[in-house]
Amino acid sequence: MSSENNVHLKGTFQHEEYRAADDIEPAMLIELNSDGEVIPHSTEGGRAELLFAEINVLNGEDMEDDYEDDDLVMCNLELAGNRVQLILTAGEDVDIGDMLISAGDGQVIENGNEDSSTTVVQIIATALEALDLSASGAVDGLIEARLMPGA
Repeated sequence: MSSENNVHLKGTFQHEEYRAADDIEPAMLIELNSDGEVIPHSTEGGRAELLFAEINVLNGEDMEDDYEDDDLVMCNLELAGNRVQLILTAGEDVDIGDMLISAGDGQVIENGNEDSSTTVVQIIATALEALDLSASGAVDGLIEARLMPGA
């Protein structure tokens, strides 16, 4: 499991800042709502900007420090090919090279593990490390991944 203390690992990105309209964890895939605030990406397998919550290092915070409603969220608008850390949902068992999609809650799951009624329209990333969170009592974990071009 990746243990870097930042979301962005390699590549070029654009820094942006938005107000949170919900609780947000660093490394979450996020989206803008109709008020111009950020929320966890809400569509399983859906189309997404490569917009991620970054750690608020300017306030001395780390990966464990979440943003709360109305906080100013440090965001990275990433490019395809960049390496980042993402939050893999507990219950997943991912190998290197597996494709990851939005879980619909700001986290990612392996493509193929989505609900049967979901139509996947965008692969978010390719796993660059194996991570098995399928054991009983497992919790969400960070996984290093390479971002894919949008659909």
